[in-house]
Amino acid sequence: MGKKILAIVLVLAMAFQLAACGSTPDDKKEESVADGSKSEEQGDDIVELTFMHWEGVDSQAEYEEIFAQYYETHPNIRIKQLPVDGSNYLTKLTSMAASGDLPDLFQMSEAYQIYWNEEGAYAKMDDDWYAEDEKKLDYCTYSYDGEFVAYQFSTENEALFYNKDYFDEKGVEYPPSKVEDAWSWDKFVEVAKSLTFDKNGNTPNDAGFDPENIVSYGCYISNAAWQLHGWMTGNGGGFVSEDGKELLLGRDESIEAVQKIADLINVYHVMPSPGVASELSSEDILLASNQIAMVVTGTWIMGTTVGVAAEKGELNYGIGVLPTMKVPASVNNGPTLVVSSDTKHFEEAAEFCKWFSADENHMVVIKSGLMLPTEEKYYSSEEMIREWADNSRHPDIEEMIDFCDYSLNHTVQTMFAHNLVMGKISEIFEDEIAPVWEGTATAQEVIKDRIMPVVEPIFESNQIN
Repeated sequence: MGKKILAIVLVLAMAFQLAACGSTPDDKKEESVADGSKSEEQGDDIVELTFMHWEGVDSQAEYEEIFAQYYETHPNIRIKQLPVDGSNYLTKLTSMAASGDLPDLFQMSEAYQIYWNEEGAYAKMDDDWYAEDEKKLDYCTYSYDGEFVAYQFSTENEALFYNKDYFDEKGVEYPPSKVEDAWSWDKFVEVAKSLTFDKNGNTPNDAGFDPENIVSYGCYISNAAWQLHGWMTGNGGGFVSEDGKELLLGRDESIEAVQKIADLINVYHVMPSPGVASELSSEDILLASNQIAMVVTGTWIMGTTVGVAAEKGELNYGIGVLPTMKVPASVNNGPTLVVSSDTKHFEEAAEFCKWFSADENHMVVIKSGLMLPTEEKYYSSEEMIREWADNSRHPDIEEMIDFCDYSLNHTVQTMFAHNLVMGKISEIFEDEIAPVWEGTATAQEVIKDRIMPVVEPIFESNQIN
């Protein structure tokens, strides 16, 4: 997630540099209060806000450009960055919370969003941030026990990506972009088999196929817990119910969904194992070189790997809806910016938080493909979709229009929004599920016998510690 947000920061910074090109270097020097000092012109009215994020120190200059755009309309505000490496972010945040010294504003990842709110780390805010025509998507809104928590400033949904030229070469139909035409799971498996080849050119349908020497796989599906929640939901299960009151992980439907994905690796031999996948290149290279025919992952790759390759003319890619197990289902994910309960400048921090989280202030990033809009209006008509998706980073606009219907109407909210312990449960799941991907145990055995006995007490207690 840190790399995705850093990419967003870089694109925002480029746009804001252009917007600020009317200012002279001297003007910017006079405005700069990066060290928290006060300029003579602004006197004692300057309010400094601390802003903690999980990008590394390399992104500090880019954030300063973002802040400079805000300063144009808020000259009394200055923002001091507190960048923390992603691997140490929660540890640092926990230490600051214990000492009552949380920053005024801080980014929060999905997994512990609700937990930190319930621990009292967030200042209470109303949900009436925006006008009616700026309404956030329901699945981009965090609430808990009937109370508003936060809005996502970014959303990335699951989609299927593929190389059109490769499908043309093999004479295989494109994955559908309309939800009503979505492939069944069995159809998806058959297509993946037809696009998987060993070193001798055999497919899994051929008697001489060698699964130990595959040179081109038919598919790859990301298997992080939050992504699997979408597949489980589409199969009639899930990690947790929408109201957060029932743990669904142990249901047969949830277990079956996990097993179906594992079978792509160990039964049908159309997908690389996590170990093999970790040695492979980025999505654009995998698709362009035909090492993998279909990649199922988050839409952020339209703004990074595949989108950049398309813009350079190196990849002719398409986007499709996910194959359907029982009902159509993608899944949403995305971080938030929150105001600390320790802040002494609530009004100023809240105003910046609202500004930062609005799509119009991220439109350049949305157009870059790094994120999808979080507001309903950008899905409301073909004209609105074309406004942000009709460019060289995105696939064919008609496919995007189809996908937006799917994204709007068939996307389930991240499981982390439903219960405060789902972050901990997802960690346990990912630590224990490896034997299923390796083919040394079934999903039934691992989930029922190893995972559920550990996570059920955590869920019932509703406590992480």
